[in-house]
Amino acid sequence: LRRLEFDADLLEARLQAACGTHEGIEGICAWKREWQEQDPKFDETAFREAHPELYADYLVDRAPTVRVSVLKYRAYPVG
Repeated sequence: LRRLEFDADLLEARLQAACGTHEGIEGICAWKREWQEQDPKFDETAFREAHPELYADYLVDRAPTVRVSVLKYRAYPVG
């Protein structure tokens, strides 16, 4: 039963992603999309170039980590 719920949620998410910037698909999904302003993000590259000594002072060495991508599907552009 959990697997069916997961599959249904996944299919619904894919349909919503397929809608793109449109209002939805009649009888399947609909939502109002609004433009939202966001605070500027921290630009690490610009900071590193402007303040190389300060940037180097705060670097932390960490052990490598493993990342697993369960779903490689993305119907929208990233970035």
